[in-house]
Amino acid sequence: MNDYVYFAFIDVLGYKSYLEEDIRNNSLDFKDRLQSAFQVFNDVNGANYGHKSISDSIFLHCNAEDPNDFFKLLKKIFVSFVEKEILIRGGVSYNRHFENQQITYSLALTDAYKLESSAAIFPRILIHPSIIEKLRNHRQEGGAFLDDIVAANLLLQDGNATQLHVLDDENWTRVYKGCKQIYEKSKSLIDADCQLRLKHVWLQNYLFKFKPKNKHNSKYIAEFSEFTI
Repeated sequence: MNDYVYFAFIDVLGYKSYLEEDIRNNSLDFKDRLQSAFQVFNDVNGANYGHKSISDSIFLHCNAEDPNDFFKLLKKIFVSFVEKEILIRGGVSYNRHFENQQITYSLALTDAYKLESSAAIFPRILIHPSIIEKLRNHRQEGGAFLDDIVAANLLLQDGNATQLHVLDDENWTRVYKGCKQIYEKSKSLIDADCQLRLKHVWLQNYLFKFKPKNKHNSKYIAEFSEFTI
């Protein structure tokens, strides 16, 4: 039996801050938005994909040989969360995974977690190098997995890192709107934290790198401005 899986570890960014905000405001706003974002999993076939969430972490795996549909699902998840004004970050690996009611033994989970926590940095989903190597080897043997993924425009190269490309002409405006609202609602907090601001600037640059030609949206973060007295 093949115990290798594609495994995604996803972190819900700002989870603790959103909880604290709900407590301060005596509100369930974050809980409602989170619950709404998770509706993307309602149509996920449990026979093909295993998934669960604990606190700010989402675990999702698939034992198919072709990761094309898995990548498309992760793209759909990313967009669903952004539309509810929640950013996520993740890593995707390919390795051994075993799970039952008593234990989880997963090299795949460990690889995906390390990728997310140490390399992803920005609100994006990184693909482990072992997956790219596997797909290229498959292509050399005459397989079409990698060609299909490239044709679907699901991968981007950023230096030596490969990330899931979540933008397309159809979803761009929705993603832009969600990212803009996230920033504008927490502008003072984000602008006061250099590392947090850097993540939002990166996200804006990513958005505008792939802005469709027929869109006329403006940037919502001023990267440099004149100093005023």
